Amino acid sequence: MWHSRKICRLGLLLLFAWLLYGRASAQHFLDSTITLSVGEKSVRQVLYTIQQQGGFLFSYNSNLVPEDSLVSLSLERVTVRHLLEQLLGPAYSYTQSGNYLIIHRENLSGKIFVVRGYITDKHTGEKMTQASVYERKQFASTLTDASGYYQLKLRSHASTDTLLISKHGYNDTSLLIHAGYDQRLDIALSPIRFIRLNPVTVTPSTQIEGTWFGRLFMSSRQKVRDINLSRFFLDQPFQYSLVPGIGTHGKLSAQVVNKFSLNLLGGYSAGVQGFELGSLFNVDKKNVEYVQIAGLFNTVGGSARGIQLAGLHNGVLDSVDGIQLAGLTNQVRGSLRGVQLGGLANHVAGPVSGWMLAGIMNRADQSVRGLQLGGVVNISGGEMRGMQVSLINKAGRLRGLQLGLINIVDSLNSGYSIGLVNITGFHSVSLLWNESLGINLAYKSGQKALYSILLAGINPAQGQRAYSLGAGLGHETAISSRASLQAEITGQGIYLGSRQDLPWLIRLSPSLTWALTRRWSVFGGPSLVLYLPGKSGARAGYAEIVPAHYFSWFHKLQGWPGIQAGISFR
Repeated sequence: MWHSRKICRLGLLLLFAWLLYGRASAQHFLDSTITLSVGEKSVRQVLYTIQQQGGFLFSYNSNLVPEDSLVSLSLERVTVRHLLEQLLGPAYSYTQSGNYLIIHRENLSGKIFVVRGYITDKHTGEKMTQASVYERKQFASTLTDASGYYQLKLRSHASTDTLLISKHGYNDTSLLIHAGYDQRLDIALSPIRFIRLNPVTVTPSTQIEGTWFGRLFMSSRQKVRDINLSRFFLDQPFQYSLVPGIGTHGKLSAQVVNKFSLNLLGGYSAGVQGFELGSLFNVDKKNVEYVQIAGLFNTVGGSARGIQLAGLHNGVLDSVDGIQLAGLTNQVRGSLRGVQLGGLANHVAGPVSGWMLAGIMNRADQSVRGLQLGGVVNISGGEMRGMQVSLINKAGRLRGLQLGLINIVDSLNSGYSIGLVNITGFHSVSLLWNESLGINLAYKSGQKALYSILLAGINPAQGQRAYSLGAGLGHETAISSRASLQAEITGQGIYLGSRQDLPWLIRLSPSLTWALTRRWSVFGGPSLVLYLPGKSGARAGYAEIVPAHYFSWFHKLQGWPGIQAGISFR
């Protein structure tokens, strides 16, 4: 089974390489130059002479080529393509297969005509490669090849059509052509010598081709066409496409703004002002309104307004005003005003006004007004006005609430960080004693208005052992330059010889703090202790936490007055 798969992959690779070789070779044969001078010779004899000089063989259906017709030609150093046009006329096309140049006769049937010719630089005469030649009413377009040659098939809808030629760095040119018959038009383009720049705001919206999805799904020819036609856009009521470039608007789909866009696999258009649906993907160069749905991803080069839904990823290179919903990630390079909901992560490079909800991470490079709810981490690079809820929260400045295990704030204005560790405001380590657990070590972090407490206690005395871990919250109010009042509430789980059904101790402790130096201070005060005992009680050698005199509520909750004192370092 493994060997058969390997052989199939190798075969496909060889077939692909063969096709590319054939295409490249055909281009080479048609652009090679030869010299020919014959008089009253049959077409068959002339073709034989051409293939001898060109180093290839012709292949064709003799019923489609007038082999017995007599011709006289005298041409010096011309391309094979030009020579074949003179010999057979414009109704033929050519492809390469190995060392054979295959001759096809086009089925023009009177309703289709062909315009062909060469595009050159008006001043230098140089052949212009990758110039765009198009007719906008029929959405027909092509690019000139390496020799500046183009060929465009058009339908005879009217007596005249307009042929347009665009090339980056050259003035756009338009010509009226008479429809209904094959014709050759050689066109010279004038380079733009002086460019007057209007004031513009440069945004990422012109960089759709630079995205990962743009590089994956856009061919080099499409990128050249986008550059040439950067000033040409059309509005149309609808479009249908199979993949980019194959649909109702053909190769000009990237220059059309649609009100309704349906992409069987995926589509590439200038923008949407209504509704767009792609079973796999949608790519739009400019703005999108109001609904965009894709099975895998949406990529928008401008702004998005309304609802954007994707199975995997939504990407917008400008701003979003509305809702982004993706199975994995949402990304906005501008601002967000609305809601982002991503299965894994959300990222906004600009300011946010709204909600960011993600399974793992929310990241806003600038300020946030609203809510960040993440499974693991939230980041606000600027000011956070609202709430951050996650395991780890980080904000540049805080004017709201952080709720998590670890909270980080670069600078505090007016806000609260509630968590086990708050890396902002003040930090202190306290060594204290109380009547229940003996020695306790406390770490306090946050703002004086509301700080977090991590607490560990131990009583090592023989026969009175006890160990505890807990957390709490506190508030500090300054009385003078040295004195302050602290009000704290803590909860501790106590180990008394059994890990099952641990008893809990809750302590409400107002304290008076006196600063000895800038770093050191002492504190002390009364406490109200509430105790919820475990079912098994203390084992032998461990302390009986409950004193002789206590009061009880609801048969289980017990309480008594206590005291604590200690020393603190900041």
